[in-house]
Amino acid sequence: MITYLSVWFFFALQGLSKYKSWSKTTLTCLIIFFTLFIGLRFNVGGDWKNYLIDMQIKAGLDFPNLLSDGRGVEYFLGSSGIYNDFKIREPFWHILIWIGANWGGGIYLANVTAAFIFSSCLLYFCKQQRNPWLALIVAFPYLIIVVGMGYTRHSVALGFEMIAILMLQKDRLLSYIAWIILGSTFHRTILVLLLLPMLSGKPSIKFTKIVRFILLIGVTYGLYVTVFEPILISWLQGYALMESEGAWVRVLLCLMPASVFLLIKKKFKLSPASTRIWTMMSFGSFICFLGLLVGLPSTMIDRIALYLIPLQVLVGSNLPYTYFLKISPLVWTRLITIFSLLVLVVWLLYSGHSYLWLPYDNLLFRF
Repeated sequence: MITYLSVWFFFALQGLSKYKSWSKTTLTCLIIFFTLFIGLRFNVGGDWKNYLIDMQIKAGLDFPNLLSDGRGVEYFLGSSGIYNDFKIREPFWHILIWIGANWGGGIYLANVTAAFIFSSCLLYFCKQQRNPWLALIVAFPYLIIVVGMGYTRHSVALGFEMIAILMLQKDRLLSYIAWIILGSTFHRTILVLLLLPMLSGKPSIKFTKIVRFILLIGVTYGLYVTVFEPILISWLQGYALMESEGAWVRVLLCLMPASVFLLIKKKFKLSPASTRIWTMMSFGSFICFLGLLVGLPSTMIDRIALYLIPLQVLVGSNLPYTYFLKISPLVWTRLITIFSLLVLVVWLLYSGHSYLWLPYDNLLFRF
């Protein structure tokens, strides 16, 4: 716990200083730090043992057989064999695991690669905000610690999502689609975000037939894996087995910035394209909240809510400059910093799964 708090306090001091922007050197140093901090962790995070098992399964497996080594839904259902015909849906991630298991590097090869991609994308996204240090402070407790160190494949997909959103803000639709498709090679649920340009695009935008076809296929598949597949699994194996304890927390943490953004979005002074994008993301937070209220499978909601987390970073790092409630930027910065600390401490002390992150250990500590 001391390690997480020490890192947080270092970034908090930077965020409260007068130096708000990042130089290329600062960005590079942060990428290196988080790549090592996340990628070389030892026995830390909720997915650690699962990926070790995955690596054991792939050890000795011939590469031609890798993509036919079905570990889709049946991985969650056990050995029932109901879905033995499912193929690997996230090839880049499974290839990384296979290389680590058979060529050397072990779990660290996959984790360091994932950490580098996630950190680079997140930090570049933070750098685009008015106060990058504050953006990092907002991201640290949940996006970095919980997701980055506990949902490795999801974290890579989230990283690509943030770059994709930056592209969409510049009306670069094909680049957006390319980044989302790349993210789907690590976690296919990101394909549901192909809905975003359909909902937030300019009213006059004209999709070519090819682009429309790509979006339609991607959205259809994305909706299947995020919405219908969890319902199918819960029906086959029992609803309780598919409950996600973190869904309410993730949704509520997104609901707060979503409410603020919708209330004062003009004060954020974003471009029209950016405003439309983050408005749709905010509506998505409310839809997820309503979904939990009416009893939809929390796993389904949780998968969607993960991709709404960048909204926290955007709103948290830009809110001080809106003078919302006539509060000065300095006071808002301090309040948001304190809230970030509360999120971190409460999660470490009271989360039912935080013990999987404690104590923090790193491969470098063992030399």
